[in-house]
This record gives sequence, C-alpha cells and structure tokens, in this order.
Amino acid sequence: MKKHAYLIMAHDNFDMLNVLLRELDHQKNDIFIHIDKKIINLDVQAVSKGVNQSTITFIDQMNVTWGAYSQIQCEINLLKESLVGEYSYYHLLSGLDLPIKSQSYIHDFFDRNDGVEFLQFQQENIKSRNLERVKYHYPFQEVVGKKKNFLWFLGKIYKYLQKMIGVDRTRKYGLEFQMGANWFSITNELAKYLVKMEQEIQRIFKNTLNGDELFIQTLVYNSSFKDNISQPNYNNSCHSNLRYVVWKNDTPKYFKEADFDSLQSSDELFARKFSMQESGQLIEKILLNNH
Repeated sequence: MKKHAYLIMAHDNFDMLNVLLRELDHQKNDIFIHIDKKIINLDVQAVSKGVNQSTITFIDQMNVTWGAYSQIQCEINLLKESLVGEYSYYHLLSGLDLPIKSQSYIHDFFDRNDGVEFLQFQQENIKSRNLERVKYHYPFQEVVGKKKNFLWFLGKIYKYLQKMIGVDRTRKYGLEFQMGANWFSITNELAKYLVKMEQEIQRIFKNTLNGDELFIQTLVYNSSFKDNISQPNYNNSCHSNLRYVVWKNDTPKYFKEADFDSLQSSDELFARKFSMQESGQLIEKILLNNH
C-alpha cells in the first residue's frame, strides 16, 4: 500500500491544526509535526484529538525564525524523521492549510502522477532583487526575524557595505539559483536527495535571507530532478505545487465563506490559509464536501 507523509510546521492556531490533522487522518497517511520551541506546555493530546488511523509523530522542537536558516533546518528535520517510512509522497504544509479534495481523490491523483515533483518556480530567471537573498550575508536574521530593531538596521548597513565592495557569494557555487514557494509535494527519491545534501545546503544557504524559498528549487533545477517537475514553464502558477493561495498585501489572505465556490472549482488539492476565527463557516462547508 502506497502511503503519504504529511510534514507540518506549526507555531500558533492549534485549534486549526487539529482540524487539519483530522482531515489528513487516513490509513494511507502518516503525519509528522514540528511545533516551534517558543510554544511551551502545549497539550499534544488535545491537538491530536480525533486522529485514529494515521500515526502522528511530534519531532524535536527547535526555535524557528522567519527568513532564517532555521526554517530550512526544520524542513530537513521533518524529512529526516519521515524518511524511515519510505513514503510515496511527502507533503509540506503549514498548520493553517487544509486539503480541499477528499483523501481518495488526493491519493488517486498522485497514483496517476507518480514520479512528478510538485514544486513552484516563480520564473525561469530569478530576479536580481531575489538573488540578493543568497548573494549577501545576513548574519543577524536568526535573531531579527520580522522585527525592525537595531540589529535589523545594522543588517541593512552591512548589506550596503557588501554591495559597495562587490560581495557575491553565489559565484563560488556554480549553480543557477531558482526561487518559489517553500510548500511542496515531492517523491521519496527527492526527499532522500535533499537529506543527503544537508551539509551542502547548509554551506550554501546558511546566513541567507528567506533561503527556504530557494534551496529546494535551486537543488532541483541543478539536478536530474529538473526533468520531473510538474510545470516546466516556471510561470509562478500555484498549480505547480497544488496549493491554492490568494495574495493580499504581500501575504496569503485568510479565506472566508465567500471563497467557497472558487475553492471548490479549483484544480488544486490544498489551500492556505485558514483560521477558526476568520474561516469557521467556510471550513464546515469544506469538511462536508470532502467526505
């Protein structure tokens, strides 16, 4: 029996996480969860309540900071923990995602598309401003995150100085860098390759900015896995990683009841993002439709 591994990164909205887990609960699925280390005294039994068919594994916690290498390390840790199961596909989700198709539909889809790597690529040639994420050193990002504090200001000055003296750390790698969303659905072969490349990933992407949106796309584009990607036209389509997302002011919007028809007519398998407060009635409709 072909089984799938769901890898979930969560740091808040644990009532929503429980809804997601119950929707993924299936004899052909196992679930691996990372809860940010900043969360203490979480009732994991409450989070897992209602899950009866899937095995749930909570991996060791670590502090994850937006835009920092810890995001990459967390993804690798989830892959390492789940690889022992030799799953057919590995799906990276946030705790605010939901499947918008039934589990039988999802498994049938991947059976029909076995071997395809579902990753999003923004464009064939990365924009220069996005390449700056790996071109320069960002030594404070693990502390700064999204905060605009003194270290953020110092980092701006440091980046300016690097520009002035011609720093370009990408030159020494001989790679064509690519970028896209970090959420993926990938095969066992690619999952093993990424874990095998852990040290190289760290060498290239340590002290970068938002490297989680570049490291997999870059490794795939510069390997034989490039031949297996779902959308080789690199058109920034959400269909390439099967995630339905609507962007508003540079962030995914929370779906509401009025979005039900567009979600249902979508060809995607998953959508983000949801919360019980913003999306309660919509979630009820989706759950009814999935079963």
